[in-house]
Amino acid sequence: MGLGLTTFFSAKKTTGVAERPKLQPVASPLSDPAHHGLPCVALVASAEVGNCLAASTQFKFIRHGHADPGILGGIQQSAMAGVLIHFEAGAGHVPDFVSCAGRDFPDLPCFILCSQDDQKEVSRFGWQVIAVHDPASVMEIEEKLQRALFLFPWMRSDVFRKILFAIKTIPAESASHQRIARELQNPQFNLEHIAKLIKQDPALTAQLLKIVNSAAFFRSSPVQNVDEAVTIVGAMKLQALVLSAWAFFLIDDGACAGFHPKSEWKHAMEIAERVRHICKTERVKFDLTETAIIAALLHDLGKLLLAANLPHDYARVLEMVDTDHRPAWQVENQILGFNHAEVAGCLLALWGVSLPVARAVLHHHADGLPENSAAGLIQKAHQQQNDPSGLSTE
Repeated sequence: MGLGLTTFFSAKKTTGVAERPKLQPVASPLSDPAHHGLPCVALVASAEVGNCLAASTQFKFIRHGHADPGILGGIQQSAMAGVLIHFEAGAGHVPDFVSCAGRDFPDLPCFILCSQDDQKEVSRFGWQVIAVHDPASVMEIEEKLQRALFLFPWMRSDVFRKILFAIKTIPAESASHQRIARELQNPQFNLEHIAKLIKQDPALTAQLLKIVNSAAFFRSSPVQNVDEAVTIVGAMKLQALVLSAWAFFLIDDGACAGFHPKSEWKHAMEIAERVRHICKTERVKFDLTETAIIAALLHDLGKLLLAANLPHDYARVLEMVDTDHRPAWQVENQILGFNHAEVAGCLLALWGVSLPVARAVLHHHADGLPENSAAGLIQKAHQQQNDPSGLSTE
């Protein structure tokens, strides 16, 4: 259910070089207390779509009958989290609306909702597009709108948009991985079919089994085959594991001076194991434990993406880290204008990895994190890393 770089970042809505998005621990769209704290979104939609979205449990949609730019003043005054235009309902007014919003309301998140079939036509408006398989599917629209609002700060940054286009794929992406990634983006994907595709790729099979049999998953007996692994992992984790399996093992060790992917993978596994131990000791709920472990496996994926796609720039980062003895993310901010957590969090959201995982990866270097959050658990695992007594010996 990923959004896709080409479609999602096709916007022409820029106001010069935007300020670098700030790394905040919590993203909270504006909400209306009268509607139980749900984020409010102005909706211009057909009657069919409008009636379906009235049942949303994630957003309060405030319906408007047309896409006249004149409604924008009222929307701003009402402190809406954003605007969603259904292409079929507002096709005639979309160009005027886009022009007006881009000129007068650059901070207002505005998105065009359309079917997959209309995606190519809608992209000509040069605006952020949310393309869905079924425009009447409440769950699909909610999920993609959540991602769109999560990613909105990066849409406005010319620097970040440029780097995202430079890092569209993980290293050494094979044809089999592309097929698996496409299948996983389909909300109706079949796990048995995914397992069959994985089994056709010996390298991915080996790495997936290696990950599932690692200490982070704490299996009492080893997993011997892909079918069992896929069943154990489940739908939510599979996307993240496929990404990590490819990214950490199919980059050339000499691709970037000073960067060693095997060492990074070892670190990711150690942090994931520490997170698992913390969650077990503190009796953290299952869903949060699962999110935190997967996020721990992926928390430094951004380093790998930067090293593989911008090897010369990232070699400078690593050289300065060694010289100044500062954390990599601080040096990255200084040299690149962003850091590996932001790159990975944004791309994971675009690739369709669950938003709680993407948020945890994005925020794992943020200040003031709640200890009972996935990102907070990753920070705690890092704090324990140099304390052998903090790691279980079981």
